[in-house]
Amino acid sequence: MYKIEQFFPHHTERLSQPLELGRTNRPQFNGENVQEPVQASLLIVDDDTSIMSSLQAIFSSLGYRVRTAHNSFAALAEMHAEVPDILLSDLYMPGLSGFQLLSIVKRRFPTVRSVAMSGVFSGITEPSGISADAFYQKGGDVALLLKELEFLARRPPVTEQSRLSS
Repeated sequence: MYKIEQFFPHHTERLSQPLELGRTNRPQFNGENVQEPVQASLLIVDDDTSIMSSLQAIFSSLGYRVRTAHNSFAALAEMHAEVPDILLSDLYMPGLSGFQLLSIVKRRFPTVRSVAMSGVFSGITEPSGISADAFYQKGGDVALLLKELEFLARRPPVTEQSRLSS
């Protein structure tokens, strides 16, 4: 049994009760119940295996179908095997950066919703020049990332047809 405190020790004061991963009870963040899990598929891309593993454990326990990739090239290979609903990608990785990966994904996989993440930028607003639907500051409030993923998972994907009709 994992406890969220193991992964994000500085953010436990934001939890109204400890979140035990792998339990069937629904967690609460800031006094609000988290919605029932959406069966969305999530691809997490990060060259930091500890962050990637922590996020995988958290989101798998909340009902997301999670796959991981340790760099952008591995992520593209994963996406060719099965296109995820949501891509959560680090921005700074060796080789093909997250900036480049998100740009490629936006062009080649337009229905995939994406979240950029980085420890370099601060705040919750998306840094300029990133082809992503949202931004998460690494080490930031996990509840904000969870809410953003839930929002993106429930939002219908943007297709070329819907883009033309708006």
